[in-house]
Amino acid sequence: MPPPWSPKIYIEKDRFIMGTPLGESTTFYIKAKVERFSDYSQSDGLVLKYTLYEVTNCRFRIIKN
Repeated sequence: MPPPWSPKIYIEKDRFIMGTPLGESTTFYIKAKVERFSDYSQSDGLVLKYTLYEVTNCRFRIIKN
C-alpha cells in the first residue's frame, strides 16, 4: 500500500518569490492588456502595467500606457 501522503516538495526561495516561472504574467482583455511582474524583477520597480487599446478600422491604437 502506498504512503498516505506525497513526498515533501522543495522549492527554492528565489523561485517561490517570483510566483511564475518567468516572474511575469500577462492577461488580455477585450480592449486592454494587464502585465504583472514579481517584486524586484524589474530594474525600475514596476509591478503592474496596464495598456488600454482603442479599436479603429480593425487596427489597435494605444491610448494609455
